[in-house]
Formats: sequence, C-alpha cells, structure tokens
Amino acid sequence: KELTTIHMHHNYLSGAIPRSIGKMKNLDQLSLFANYLSGTVPRNIFSLESLRGLWIGDNFLTGYFEPSSMKQLSNLVWLEAYDNYITGTLPPIFSELKFLRVALLNNNLINGHIPALVFKMSSLQSLSIGDNLLTGSIPSVVGDSMVLEKL
Repeated sequence: KELTTIHMHHNYLSGAIPRSIGKMKNLDQLSLFANYLSGTVPRNIFSLESLRGLWIGDNFLTGYFEPSSMKQLSNLVWLEAYDNYITGTLPPIFSELKFLRVALLNNNLINGHIPALVFKMSSLQSLSIGDNLLTGSIPSVVGDSMVLEKL
C-alpha cells in the first residue's frame, strides 16, 4: 500500500518540503498549511496526477508555479498557497485544470496581469488573489463566469 493522504497542518514543522513526497503517485491530499516550512515547493509535486487537494498556505515557501508541470494536476480540486512568498505570474494553465474549484493564492508576490481565461473555467467557484503585485486591468469577462462565487 502507498500513502494517499498527508495531513500535517497546524504544527511547528520547519525546513523544506521533501522531494520524496512528489514520488508518491497515489497521493490524493497534501495538507501542510500553518507550519514554518521554507524553500521552494518541489516541482515533482505538481506532476502528481492523483492529487486533488494541495494545502500549503501560511508558511514561508518561495518559488513560482511552473506552468508546464501544473498541467499534470488534472484532478486538482482545491489549491491553497496563501500567505507565502510565491512569485511569478498567474499561469494561464489554471484554465486547463477542469476540476479546480478553489484557488487561494492571496498574500504572495504574484505579479503580472490576471489571465482572462481564469474567468472561463467551468468549475472555479472561489479565487482569492488579493495582496499580491498584480498589474493591468481587470479582464472584461470577470462577470461572465457562471460558477465563480468569490473573487
């Protein structure tokens, strides 16, 4: 049997997220929020096709979301990466995550514009992107989403 769930949130864990977690091909949920974790999120975590929930918020994580590897998170439903030091842009690849319902990315260092494709997602109900470094205009399609309830 292989581990399918890791719930280690609300602790005093420190250091980096082990790369070995990204080798757990049957991992369904990874919950490490509210710790003292630092460093970058191992890229191989973004290639876990079975991952449905990723909770890494409220840590000291850095780095950015690698668009090419995020495409493999095809079953991701819940992404919480708020209150970190994540940089880069909001990857348009989010629009290809057809099951993603919640993306909490607030209070990071995310920059660039908001991709209009995000508002065309068929499942996204909640998107939190406040307290970042976003620029440009609000996409004109912002009100076109039939499922987005919170922005």
